[in-house]
Amino acid sequence: MPAGNAGTSGQVLVSQGAGTPPVWQSVSSLVNAWSLNGNSITSAWDGLNGNFLGTTNTEPLVIATTNTTTPQPIQFWTNNIERMRVTAAGHVLPGADNMYDLGSPTERWANLYAYNGQVSNDLTVSNTLNVGNGIVVAGGGIIVGGGGATILGISSITGDLTVTGDLTVAGSGQVTDLTVSNTLNVGNGAIIVGDLYTSGGTVAFSETATITGVDPTIPNGVVVVEIDGGSGTVTLPSGTQGQVLFIRRYNSSGGNLTLPGVEPSGSGFSTTANFHAILMYIGGAWRLMSVR
Repeated sequence: MPAGNAGTSGQVLVSQGAGTPPVWQSVSSLVNAWSLNGNSITSAWDGLNGNFLGTTNTEPLVIATTNTTTPQPIQFWTNNIERMRVTAAGHVLPGADNMYDLGSPTERWANLYAYNGQVSNDLTVSNTLNVGNGIVVAGGGIIVGGGGATILGISSITGDLTVTGDLTVAGSGQVTDLTVSNTLNVGNGAIIVGDLYTSGGTVAFSETATITGVDPTIPNGVVVVEIDGGSGTVTLPSGTQGQVLFIRRYNSSGGNLTLPGVEPSGSGFSTTANFHAILMYIGGAWRLMSVR
């Protein structure tokens, strides 16, 4: 050993060339290895220079745990605290519950794709929320700030839904209490179990129809119907419990028009005049709730 120096644990003797005694050095200093206890690097990689953990050829960098008998996760730590882990089953989890953000107001992910989504508290959407199938909100609320909310499938919101822009329900939805500051567009069958509030806005139904002629038929799925004249007996659409149908008749020169079986007694409503009527489907039949 050179000059009686035994070196320190883990060092190796490195030749310095002919006529020069070898010296003790750590393995990491010789091959730029990444130590199991971490490295004290001089500078981090900046795209051109510095130290990094990775590959320089065409092979990918693989970080893996390969024990299949007792599978282990991959953990990510900063400031000596675990921030994130990939579990042995492949789930990506935060290091602690409800502690860390994914993105920020100024550093955002471009798109988020998921097969299912679940929000335990509040969901705030700054632009437009498009739901293709169903959205279920159990305890919290949905707040849509700048844009609009479009619900294409079947939705059930047991809390409150507040929309400061436009809300379009293209499929079916059930809401306990609904507050809309601007416009509510109802496509087919929205069920509001509680109260409907419009703060200076409007409720617009896109499923409308205009019919005329003798013994006119109101199509299924229509919310608002206008009868241009018409005469005889109206064939009402099939309904579901609690469904509402708005009917307006104008140009009553066509003669007598009858809505069969809609009065509370089931005897029907008949008139030769123009009218506005609100019907509700109750107990397997349409019932006349209001007329003028």
